Amino acid sequence: MEALHKIKSCTKLNLDDLPLDMGLRKKIFEYHPNDINKVQRAYLQKGICQPHDYNFPQRKIGNVYR
Repeated sequence: MEALHKIKSCTKLNLDDLPLDMGLRKKIFEYHPNDINKVQRAYLQKGICQPHDYNFPQRKIGNVYR
């Protein structure tokens, strides 16, 4: 019987190297089931990810630049 999905084997996980950027993160279900709780706690302890060095472009909406 073939499994519908394969669970990745539990590998050594370095919680200090988890990326803060949401676009670079792996999906939480891609981690081994034994590591999911550890990964979630590590992300919560790292806090929010806010870009500080990004200038958002302005555009004119109606008569006001936003």
